Amino acid sequence: MTKKLIKLGIIICLLIISPFLIFNGVCFMLGGLSPTMPGYLEVVTNDKSTMVFKSYEVDYITIDKLPEHAKTYIVGLEDQNFYKHNGYDFKRIVKSFIQNSNANEIVSGGSTITQQLARILYLNNEKSYKRKILELVYARRLENGLSKNKILELYLNEVFFGDNLYGINSAAKSYFNKSADELTKPETLLLYSILPAPNLYSPRVNLELSKEIYFKAAKNLIYRKIIDELEFNELITNYPDFIFENTIRNDTSWYNQSIYEQLRLSNVDIDKNNITISSLQDQFVQSILEEVVKEFNYEEKTDIGIVVLEPSTGNVLGIIGGKEKDDFNRVILTKKAIGSTVKPILYTLALENGFTPSSSFTSEPVSFYLDDDIVYSPSNNNNLYANRKINMVEALALSDNIYATKTLLLLGTKSLTNKLSHIGIKIDSNITNALGSFSLTLLQLASIYNALANNGIYNSPKFFSSYKINDKIYNNAQKKFQLFDERESRIMSYMLLSTQDKALKTYSTPTMLYNKPEKRFGIKTGTTESSSFAVGYNPFYTIAIYVGTDDNSKLFQSSISRVMFKKIADKLMEHKKDIYFSTHDLKPFILLNQQTNTQSFTYYK
Repeated sequence: MTKKLIKLGIIICLLIISPFLIFNGVCFMLGGLSPTMPGYLEVVTNDKSTMVFKSYEVDYITIDKLPEHAKTYIVGLEDQNFYKHNGYDFKRIVKSFIQNSNANEIVSGGSTITQQLARILYLNNEKSYKRKILELVYARRLENGLSKNKILELYLNEVFFGDNLYGINSAAKSYFNKSADELTKPETLLLYSILPAPNLYSPRVNLELSKEIYFKAAKNLIYRKIIDELEFNELITNYPDFIFENTIRNDTSWYNQSIYEQLRLSNVDIDKNNITISSLQDQFVQSILEEVVKEFNYEEKTDIGIVVLEPSTGNVLGIIGGKEKDDFNRVILTKKAIGSTVKPILYTLALENGFTPSSSFTSEPVSFYLDDDIVYSPSNNNNLYANRKINMVEALALSDNIYATKTLLLLGTKSLTNKLSHIGIKIDSNITNALGSFSLTLLQLASIYNALANNGIYNSPKFFSSYKINDKIYNNAQKKFQLFDERESRIMSYMLLSTQDKALKTYSTPTMLYNKPEKRFGIKTGTTESSSFAVGYNPFYTIAIYVGTDDNSKLFQSSISRVMFKKIADKLMEHKKDIYFSTHDLKPFILLNQQTNTQSFTYYK
């Protein structure tokens, strides 16, 4: 009888253990995983430097730099058998299964540190048995490929501390203004105690609850014999002071953030693949943008966006998404009414339809009677009018709204709508479009000007030339076509010099007269109640600058965009020759300001 019971016990044990033996065998055959996990992008720049990042960049700290208590506390709180198991803890799984069965839902995870790391890197927070099984597979493979110290290091650098803080180093700097290697024992315990529900247990959210969880964590450490009585007393009598406001921002570079966004829009599964990117960022251009941005003092509500494109390719050479490093990229995500920056687009369209730079309209107060008895009365800035006929060059230089409105009325409101539809921009056909009442992202606006700089050929903006997944290389597809007529694009390029032409200072002042770059750029500005733009180009660069308020409140620093344009243009062109566009098939003409007897720049038709 005893032998039968022993045999029965052995059979039952084998039935319980055999699935895990098979599971371990399968995981062993699958092999280990490298430290570069799915969801990471390896960006190779034009100077061959390499950066690895996720949708955020981790403020990484190696395990050897952390104090001993930072390692013992996390193991003691999260996974006491961490150094004994192979990725999962059988006892914890059984206990968790029983709790979930009793509750008839998943209430307990039983996840080890390795399983948590697998979930962070590979999976999501879905509560399902399917996800738990995948978690076990990835955890076992992590253990096959990495040392315990490396797993713990990756976990502490990836785990979420709430408030957009990833990794212990970011959390330490945010809460205590110090690096993780300087954390005291109470400070370390405070950070670890909030990990089960960081957005709930954070002392910034609920101080009393945070203290309660902190003391409970200290009790768990002494109960599990991780600390002694002396250390326990040190912890419970020294709840640490912390910085209430999070001043640490997501420090992903604006360019890498834009790469991530362009990949996402290309339907590339970023979270499930390691991807190597051939970036098109120009480090020289990027460094200049970052340098110039720091030279200005901004009001609290004022923010910025800057992008520089290469005319011949559409490559994005540099980008600044805001005055501070945060999550919102104002170049690719913010849509704002573009104001008078629409006028070069409108007037190039007019040139394509029979207008010339000499075509004239009277600049004076006027009302237009539209369909449905609508009366539309546009006005010029500060109500300044020529009260005479002006040509297209003067209208562009002084940003005359009456000339623009009459031009679109003559062309038909659908003409501008149709032109923009070629590049996927949909706007309503409206007479106010002549004054830029419709909204674009700064990147969209820059890409249109970039076509003018490229003899009318539109190249969709690119942040990377190609990407590689599992050794297979994919080219970044790019739209390329003739958006504007080649000849008319070059005529417009010279007309855009008029915004810096002192001879055209008549009833108003050319918009870039006092911020003229050292070398030639065709530039147009635009201003609305809440935004200010300066967009311009030459054969080397297209520069687009936005200054505005996120909440559309009044902007009081509209001049920054113009001053900033000159600074960036001069620095970019410092060691380049003043080369502009071909005029071999164009006829030159000069305007004369009869009041000042001043000759204008040379323009072409």
